[in-house]
Amino acid sequence: MKELLLAIHIGGAVVTGAVVAASFAALAGGGARFYRRLALFVGLGGGFQLVSGALLALVSSDTVLSFCSRIGVYAFVVLATEAFLALAMRRSKERFPKKFALYPLGAGMAVSLMAVAVLAFR
Repeated sequence: MKELLLAIHIGGAVVTGAVVAASFAALAGGGARFYRRLALFVGLGGGFQLVSGALLALVSSDTVLSFCSRIGVYAFVVLATEAFLALAMRRSKERFPKKFALYPLGAGMAVSLMAVAVLAFR
């Protein structure tokens, strides 16, 4: 089970990392027509990664501090990417897809907080 979750998590990290890199490339290169789609995929990938990371921490012998530090760094990268995309979309008068980009991140954070509670009382 742990190996399967690790493989899923690593695969998701590769895909999400590629989408984050593509987001910054689009921001640097003026790819405004891709902002909305990139924001959507960053949000979905980020939410997926937060949930899979929490599940992986629960099935492994992870500590609260270790889990929180990794989730904190990951959430910062994803939220910063979303913020840069949102600012760029605002400048170009395009609407940021809040519901589809941020709700998965919120769900992932909720699962992560539950994992912190479980890890703290293990």
